[in-house]
Amino acid sequence: MSSTNRPEGSAPSIRQRIQRRLVPLILLAGVVTAALLLLITIDEVDEAILNNQNNLNHAAAQMYGTELDLSGLPALEAIEELRNPEFLLMIQGADGGMVHQSHPQLPLPVAAQDGPFEWQGWRLFQTHTRDGRVIISGVKQEERDEMILEMVLSAVLPMLVVLGTLLLSALWFVQAGLRPLQHLSEALRNRAPQALTPLESAGQPADLVPIVRALNGLFARVRQFVQRERKFIDDAAHELRTPLTIIKAQVQAIDPAELSPENRTRLDHVVAGVNRAEALGTGLLQQARAEQPSGQGQAVDARAVVQQVLNDLEVLHGAPMTQAVLSTQDAPPIWATPEDLRVILRNLLDNAARHGGPAGTPAQLRIEITTEGTQTLIAIEDDGPGIPQDHRAQVFERFWRAGQTEGSGLGLSIAHTLARRNGLTLNVTEGVHLGGARFELRGRTAAE
Repeated sequence: MSSTNRPEGSAPSIRQRIQRRLVPLILLAGVVTAALLLLITIDEVDEAILNNQNNLNHAAAQMYGTELDLSGLPALEAIEELRNPEFLLMIQGADGGMVHQSHPQLPLPVAAQDGPFEWQGWRLFQTHTRDGRVIISGVKQEERDEMILEMVLSAVLPMLVVLGTLLLSALWFVQAGLRPLQHLSEALRNRAPQALTPLESAGQPADLVPIVRALNGLFARVRQFVQRERKFIDDAAHELRTPLTIIKAQVQAIDPAELSPENRTRLDHVVAGVNRAEALGTGLLQQARAEQPSGQGQAVDARAVVQQVLNDLEVLHGAPMTQAVLSTQDAPPIWATPEDLRVILRNLLDNAARHGGPAGTPAQLRIEITTEGTQTLIAIEDDGPGIPQDHRAQVFERFWRAGQTEGSGLGLSIAHTLARRNGLTLNVTEGVHLGGARFELRGRTAAE
């Protein structure tokens, strides 16, 4: 993970920590090596120059064995052929007269002691012969620096290649060494929220095995906790249904004709409250079951399920609640669990029927079943007020209600949970045809 997408407040990644320590060490090693190479090269060049100058001085002493004019001798001609503006040779006789001088324009000084010395950009070497002559040879400092530069470059360029290769290799080895950790991170990131099965520890590096075991232990504890919570909700919902059924039966046994108008109003409130409590118990049961592992998916005829749900709603409410228009374009079956798809569509259609249309009038619904590439789209639209943009993110939360509407507040949450469990996507948007809310359910198209 790079520093640009690192979560705020988190420490640098392990890869970054290793690289921040490894890269400077490699670069420091390269700088130290280059510095040592430069020092060694300078020393070797200076030593080579001194040796050459010393040898040249001795050769000149032998070639100019007397102070006679030897301009025609082959030895002198050889010396003259080696003459170069970058190199210098001066021979002073024992009487102080100049025997030979390659650069007459330079008033060379005679040092007090033999050996190397520097003078006006020249590196000189002086030798006194036994017969009293002084021989000075030299090379320009620029020539010496060029020699050092050439030698350093000839060694540094390959060293830079080696250093770059070493640096890239080190970064690659760090990346390769952390790849199992990246694979584990991707496996955890791609896991569904309800997936609490243990991770496979076989084949994991020894350093990751304790982490995998710790995660598996955490998954086991969370799984046990979730199972206890689901069992509690399931048991509580079952336990609530029995007394609620008894209360509802007792209330329905009361003859409204024997009650005063005020008491009949109170009785209606009691019946409505019991119905809401019963719906809540049913919703809790459905929510607990929706969070259980999904059953076997199969090809489901969405049109047939929609028609069945519409018929069930009409039977449940005793009269047609909606004026539904079912529009299909020969859409192929959708891949889902049949019972889950039925509950999803039932909750969506029941929600649309409750919130669509003006008060006291049946809601108008439009159900579309079409294909979008490799997916089947089931869209349910109503003619109600719709859902504001800033509330759409809350629609699928538990116990969220729009205004003072009736209901348990679990229907859309259950539909969303079941959709996710079946690999479907459920979104809410603005209506296209009727102007109200539009719920779109998408899923993989099943092969014929």
